[in-house]
Amino acid sequence: MQTNLLFFGLPNAYYNAKDVTYTNAPTTPDNIEGFANYAESLLKYSESGFYDTVEYLNEPNGPKYPATKYTNLAMVTSNRLKRLGYEGNIDGFSLYNFREKEWVEENFESGIYPYITSVAIHPYGFGAGENYSDSSTASENKIIDQYNNILNAGGWKDMDVTEIGSSTNGSSGVSDESQAINLVKDKCKFDKYNLIGYYVYDLIDDGIEPYARESNFGLVNHIKFGRIPKKAYAAYATLNNETNGGLALGTIDMGKSNGQILAYVYEKDGKPLVIAWDSNTKDNLDRTLYFTGETVTVTDMYGNDLGEFKDSIKLTKEPVYIHGLSDKWVVSSVLNEVSKRIDVWLANYEENLPEIILARSNFDDIKSTLTEDVTTTILAENLDKLTKLGTQIIEQGKKGAFSDKEVSKQLFQLYEVMIYLDRLYAALYDGEEVTKLYTDIESAKKLANERYWDDWYVKPYSDEILRHATRFYKRANEIMMSEEENTCKAGVINAWDMLATSLTQWFEAFSEYEHAYNYGLISNISVETSNYLETSYDGEHKIIDIKVINKGNDAFKGTLQVFDEVDNLVYETPQVTVVAGEEKDTFVEVDCNMISGTDSRKFTINFVNSEGYIEATRTHKIQISPLLEASVMDCDPDITPEELKSVKIKVRNLHNINASADIELSTSDNIKLGQEKINISLTPLEEKIIEIPVKNIINTKYHHYVVNYKISNSNGVILREESVPLSFMPVVKASSPIDPATWDGDTSDWYDSYPIYRGSVNNANEPEQYLNADIAIRIMKKWDEEHLYLLIEAYDNAHSVMYTGTQLWDGDALQVSIDPLNDGTNTEVAGSAKYREDDYEIGFALTGLGSEAYQWSGPKTVAMGTVEWIKIIRDSDTNCTKYLLAVPVEEFDLQKLSENAVVAFNVAINEADALGREEYFQITKGTADGKYPDYYYDYPMVMPTTEEYAKGTTNPMP
Repeated sequence: MQTNLLFFGLPNAYYNAKDVTYTNAPTTPDNIEGFANYAESLLKYSESGFYDTVEYLNEPNGPKYPATKYTNLAMVTSNRLKRLGYEGNIDGFSLYNFREKEWVEENFESGIYPYITSVAIHPYGFGAGENYSDSSTASENKIIDQYNNILNAGGWKDMDVTEIGSSTNGSSGVSDESQAINLVKDKCKFDKYNLIGYYVYDLIDDGIEPYARESNFGLVNHIKFGRIPKKAYAAYATLNNETNGGLALGTIDMGKSNGQILAYVYEKDGKPLVIAWDSNTKDNLDRTLYFTGETVTVTDMYGNDLGEFKDSIKLTKEPVYIHGLSDKWVVSSVLNEVSKRIDVWLANYEENLPEIILARSNFDDIKSTLTEDVTTTILAENLDKLTKLGTQIIEQGKKGAFSDKEVSKQLFQLYEVMIYLDRLYAALYDGEEVTKLYTDIESAKKLANERYWDDWYVKPYSDEILRHATRFYKRANEIMMSEEENTCKAGVINAWDMLATSLTQWFEAFSEYEHAYNYGLISNISVETSNYLETSYDGEHKIIDIKVINKGNDAFKGTLQVFDEVDNLVYETPQVTVVAGEEKDTFVEVDCNMISGTDSRKFTINFVNSEGYIEATRTHKIQISPLLEASVMDCDPDITPEELKSVKIKVRNLHNINASADIELSTSDNIKLGQEKINISLTPLEEKIIEIPVKNIINTKYHHYVVNYKISNSNGVILREESVPLSFMPVVKASSPIDPATWDGDTSDWYDSYPIYRGSVNNANEPEQYLNADIAIRIMKKWDEEHLYLLIEAYDNAHSVMYTGTQLWDGDALQVSIDPLNDGTNTEVAGSAKYREDDYEIGFALTGLGSEAYQWSGPKTVAMGTVEWIKIIRDSDTNCTKYLLAVPVEEFDLQKLSENAVVAFNVAINEADALGREEYFQITKGTADGKYPDYYYDYPMVMPTTEEYAKGTTNPMP
């Protein structure tokens, strides 16, 4: 069990500063190098050997952080740490409740396997509320999902729960009792999956807001409530006292319960310990646990002695600790776990086994020995049988029966059977003290270094087997050298030494095979490329330099084939002859287009002999970044649609090469441009603003004018295309006062307002696209003498508000900043909070209290809690959250509004789908990314247009 976790977080607003999509997470090569520098430096200057686990980023699996970016980060950072000599665990992912399964799958497909040792999970059972059974089951299902991900990738990666807990808040939380129950049940269930860590979130309540989803998770109450321990604190202390130093042996059905009684069996101080509970109290089934002929002592989950029980005990939903059962329960629990895992192994692999591998008969022999009379000698023989079975599988892999991944998966699930036999050996051992280990781990490491050549990642699976062997060896050695007295000590040392020896034998055999499989050494032919992973830009024609190397003494004939990520043949040579000792170069040109929304390409390179068999293979990946960045600019602040003379598009070259492109333009029916196609040329890193004249514009209600642009390179490859509604800054006068209190969400009176758009949909002319938008925003503005009116419509397919008070921004929420004196940024202070004394910033969100406000800045309090001049409505039919603000100008120290007056303000919309803000959109910079009023537009107050509106125009939004 690990003890010290070092978390590499480093959120940094300067990452990808021009790309709001991936705020605070490194995506560019420079950013990722910066993260690796930080991780390397932090580990270098930490106490040597103190941290046995590191973790990359907290909950990065948001919808806007691609798996390929995280894989790149892990690859670069892990290489740095390995170079530094770090040999501990590397936690990947630290997943939260959003597409966990899919996101990890995508990372494994992107090649992350060699660069992490474990999958970190935050398997919260959110949404279960007081249903303690569902909560624990939800958490376990998340573990199962990641186990399957690991298995599909080849197995062997550990799992690490680096956050788990239950909130006792008043809205979506549970009672103190259920928090304690969940904690004990989760720990028992996770032990079944051999997790390397279990971190409870958190010790002391760090927030007490009843509607904040992450408040009240502590085992101890907040300081405002005297830091009084909750029931979960006592339950956790009892759990540690009962199980610390024990071995988790397995599960068993111990009653006439239709599977409703869950019992977890441990070996503690040479005696069985059973933790059991009733998992469902909704029916009238018998929940009695039977142990006929035996007398036990029972402790409740808080450590209270419940006395002696003979033959049986009635269970409730609260777990209890049962002492004094006979060893038959230990053997039964292991038999249960071994049988289940054997059945899974046979179901997965037996059908494709060569006849020489007699797996079923070996398994039947092993299960037949697991009786009350089983001895450590028999268990050692069983472990030896499974070790030899694994070696047979490796030998068949060498002969081509299985791929390296298939071999790895079979060995991994065989190893899971061995773990339980090994633990039973430790529990039953009563032999002499152990003073020597027999695993030759140093020779195995030396062999690994000899076989690695320059590319340590080419043997990812045998690497993992050696890592597990090394861990068992180190643990056994640490216990052997310790002065701790424990009745299980000698058994544990012997058991772990045996398992380390078995794994070392597999490593030696499999690393030779896996080495040959990756480099083609079976036939002395190998395929290599200059780099496993290259970088490119969108639209580039990339040349892959492929070498076919003959390390043998005879000439070899074959064909070189290159397949893309969907198994299309993109290149094939005629038959070539590679003489002994020759390196034959082939240069293959491939297109690096960001096809289907991906930002990488993966090619499989095979050298096929004259009989059609693959003699050598190589995977080559190319990471692709955009060549150009483009955006339709906001219209000038003082321009209304009828005054619009041109549309501006900003284009930037992101690379150090000359670039040229064609821009094709089209529009909605109510606006026509003077040009439909423009050719541009850009020097390295140059930015240009292209002005396209407006030929005609029709006055339509809601002023929804759409410009569509498509940018293609000289080869016709589409680099970027977008459908963008134009944004106008003038604020139109309201025909009558607007009262939020009576507003029902209707926007039909806002047809004369000039809109501002943020976020995007694929086609802004199709209203139905807004219904399932991840985030698309329309901001409309009006004024009268006493008020500045703002109507913000945020189309968002998932509404999530977790916080109130000062953290209101960290969810689906609105932030509004106003500079009443229009005197800009305070340049006399350091840092990012550069408001002047007159500046206001207020947040708004739809919480459990209703339309709630929180004020962060301002010379006086004008909005806190519920405020009469705001109203927020969530329309679940259209997935739209509507914010209506009637900002009282006098309260905000603004002069009465009139035609041609200007107001400097800004709006930021925060977007969250799960645990917190994932991205934000602003009209300008200066609110969510820092406090800089200099960036704000000066919004002019104007009168409604006198021009007649075109007939038949309707609201373009659903």
